[in-house]
Order: sequence, then C-alpha cells, then structure tokens
Amino acid sequence: MLVVNQDTLNNGSHKISHEVADLVNDVGTKRFDESLKNIVWSHLHCSQITAFTFEQAQAPTTVGLFADNREEQVRQAATRYEEMHWQNDPSNFFLTESNKNEGSFAVIVSKEDIENTDFVEDCFLEPHVLQRLSFISNLNGDPFKLSFHKNDGRGKFDENAVLSFFNHIQTIMALIVKHVEITKDTHPEKSENEIFEDILRHHYPELTARERTVCGLIAIGLSSEAIALTLDISINTVLTFRKRAYSRLNISTQNELLRMLYRAQARW
Repeated sequence: MLVVNQDTLNNGSHKISHEVADLVNDVGTKRFDESLKNIVWSHLHCSQITAFTFEQAQAPTTVGLFADNREEQVRQAATRYEEMHWQNDPSNFFLTESNKNEGSFAVIVSKEDIENTDFVEDCFLEPHVLQRLSFISNLNGDPFKLSFHKNDGRGKFDENAVLSFFNHIQTIMALIVKHVEITKDTHPEKSENEIFEDILRHHYPELTARERTVCGLIAIGLSSEAIALTLDISINTVLTFRKRAYSRLNISTQNELLRMLYRAQARW
C-alpha cells in the first residue's frame, strides 16, 4: 500500500491545470461526466470513479459514480462497499479524527493489502480491479473520498501521474460535489427493478446487495442468461444468488417473489 501526504508535494504548474479549468465550465451539464472521465483517462488511464462522503463511525454514502460500460458492476461494488466492506478498508485509517487536520492523502491499495476475503472478492476480483487509488480529504469540513479503479490488463498506477493529479484533487472533488448538487433533482426516475430492489432493502435487510439485484431483475422478467449478461457474471453465479435469496425469503418461484413484492409495496 502506497500512501502520500499532499503537504509534501510541490504545487507547481502541471498540464492538468488547463483541463481542470475547462471542467469548471461543464459543471451541471451533460458534458461533465464525459469531461471528467477524459481527464482521468488521460492522466491515470482508468475510467471508473466513485465518490463517497463519510461521517465518523458510520457507513459511507456514495455521492457520485462515473464509469464506462461497467457502470452497473461498479455501482453494485459501491453498494456492497457501503453495506459490508468499508470497515475492512485500510485506506479509511486516514479518515479518522486524528488525521482530519493533516492535509489530503493519496492511497493506492491492491488486493494483497486487504485481509478480508469477501472484500477482495466483491470489490477487486469480481469487478476485475487490479488496484484502487483513493484520494482522501476534508471537503467543507466533511471527510470525502474519491476512488479510481484500475482494471486488470491496464497495469498499475504510475506514481508520477498520481502525484501530478494529486495537486488538483481538492478542486476536482469540489467540482464533483457541485455537479451532483446541481443535477440531483434532474436525474430520471428509478427503473422498475431498482424500485423492487429498494422494497427488498427496506423490508428484507437480510438479503445482500447482489441478491437484491438478482431478485429485482427476476421480478421484471429477465431470464438467468439475461441477468448474467446484464451483471457480467456467470449463469451459475446468478443461480446461486437466486437460490440464496429465495431461501432467505422462504419462496421458490418468480410468481411468489412478485406477490411478495407487491404486498410489500402496498405496505411501504
């Protein structure tokens, strides 16, 4: 695990300065996501980004997610991280009270740095992440973490590129927060399967995030093969999640799942 404190960096001029300045003009527009991903790809050679806010001793909240064609997979990994794995993340040491006044940090984590095998499986192996780079800072008094995921086959993060990017990270964080605030009320309504997932989360918290996702997709009529393609997992894995979920819910068919969901929705 590599850790760098921003207070030790030379805040000189970098090429990225002009790109970040241009990004300001895209805040609140449809161009922002693509512009941000272009900057990240140009300098860090990755295109999966998650942004979290933290409150002390509480699970994080995902406030932004920017991804390529693996967006659903990245979203599910972020959900599992929120619900199950954040306490096993060694980089979160730098979010503690004792470090709040020590500037910003860049932390590169590989799966070898993590002891919890479920965390490694859900957030590294399944989404094919080789390394994760996290920038950790206090933004307007709140702990904020911006993570970039390097997929298998794209090599490791270049440390010089990370240092260059680091000099502008607080500006990028602030722009992301501002963009999310502006656009949060303009996002489209949730899809039917996402609504079903919310119902399951509310009424059946014993289900894991992936079990809820599979049930939501089953409920809208997707076959096991279609679910496997949607989530980029094997059919056998889909069947395993379905079996576990049905066992927890004490049901055995799609019709029973739908009846249960509609009854729960009526009570919600």
